[in-house]
Amino acid sequence: MKNLIMTMGIMILFCLLLKFQTELNIIFVQNI
Repeated sequence: MKNLIMTMGIMILFCLLLKFQTELNIIFVQNI
C-alpha cells in the first residue's frame, strides 16, 4: 500500500514537472 502511494506521488510530481517545463519553454520562446 505504501508503495502505491509513493508511486502515485512520483507520477504527480513528474506530471507537474512536465507541465512546468512546457510553460517555461513557452515563456522562453516568447521572449526571443
